[in-house]
Amino acid sequence: MTTTKEMTAQKIDEQPPPFPLRTSVTTQPAPLTVSPSESRPAAGSLDVLVSCGPFDSPEFQQLNIVFTVADGWDNDDAEILTPDWETVVASIDLPAGWERDTSQDIKGRFTFAPKDQKAKPNDTLRLHLDIERLSAKIGITNVVFTIKPVAHQTRPEPVIIPLGKFPPGFSLTNFRADDPIVEYGEATKIRWDVSGDQGVSYEYYVNGQKSPLPSAQIKSPMDTGPLQRVTVYKLHAKYQVGSEWTTHDSSAVVHVNRGDIIANNITANNAEIAGMPPSCAKLVKKYDFPVNNSTKNWNIGNPGRPDDGLIVGILLIDSAEHVEASITLELVSTLTPTSKVTVTSPNSTFPCDHFVALAPAEAAYRVFLKTTGNGEIHGYMRLYWMSMTNNYTPPTLR
Repeated sequence: MTTTKEMTAQKIDEQPPPFPLRTSVTTQPAPLTVSPSESRPAAGSLDVLVSCGPFDSPEFQQLNIVFTVADGWDNDDAEILTPDWETVVASIDLPAGWERDTSQDIKGRFTFAPKDQKAKPNDTLRLHLDIERLSAKIGITNVVFTIKPVAHQTRPEPVIIPLGKFPPGFSLTNFRADDPIVEYGEATKIRWDVSGDQGVSYEYYVNGQKSPLPSAQIKSPMDTGPLQRVTVYKLHAKYQVGSEWTTHDSSAVVHVNRGDIIANNITANNAEIAGMPPSCAKLVKKYDFPVNNSTKNWNIGNPGRPDDGLIVGILLIDSAEHVEASITLELVSTLTPTSKVTVTSPNSTFPCDHFVALAPAEAAYRVFLKTTGNGEIHGYMRLYWMSMTNNYTPPTLR
């Protein structure tokens, strides 16, 4: 049996770098449901997507994708995806120049290598598995992504995506908002489709905060109430077997047009931005500079990040009479609208401004800083990360 524990063990003396690729796994059915028995096997499928950001060209020797499988029904267990790997049919779509390494025949493991040990921007790998015989044991099985680095580089932290395996017949799909974009103060409803959930209990989260509602009262649809800011909703389904739980999460985001997210005071995780960063905000980039005619740019990204958040950009320019200068900070995203702010001098008001941009987990960003002036005064730029959950690890900037 191939176990994910063998693949994720890593002796390190320092914090490993973040995983350099984006990863996602979807299943059909969603969530996975187990086979009623060996004689009555249930089928399912997995779609795995691995991609580079539009500004990324990571270097590595190999990408490994590992599933926990067994060599027969006698070895079936809560962490097993399928006890009959030989019946699994895999379809693979590789980016140009990539190759699959089949030199080691390890069940449940796929190994891929980019050309010249370097991936290209927007490279996308797709792996589809048709599984005729899903495990008959309720539990959680992991999909593990690891990287074999090039020489003299530190092995990145692996990405582990857990997949809950629920009783036969359970289905929870289409978790969504009736209106994904609303005006300030408007409400909408959160809906989902569910069936066969006997014994399944639920928890409901709003911007990372658990609702006090008991499981029995968490039913579709749920009214959001009036909204003033971008709000993330999550439905946590769980099923207990003995002392163990299997779980499945669904999430949806409601955007508020010109809500508190772009107001002078922004609240996220009970911390307020009002000219100064809150304690839960993590500094991503600090840059102090003379205001001259120049342009700088950086990439922001942590493709392995599992959480949504906010990116806060703050600009300040020295106030000086009769000195003309301008600074523009622009955040360009692959998934969200461009955020932009400009400050100038001389200015009748304090020359400081900011933007707050929604940062979905799967998005990548490029930051542009353009300055115009004669270098007589200075500007100050700060970029902060704010979590919408309880994960405060900031993305990387390079």
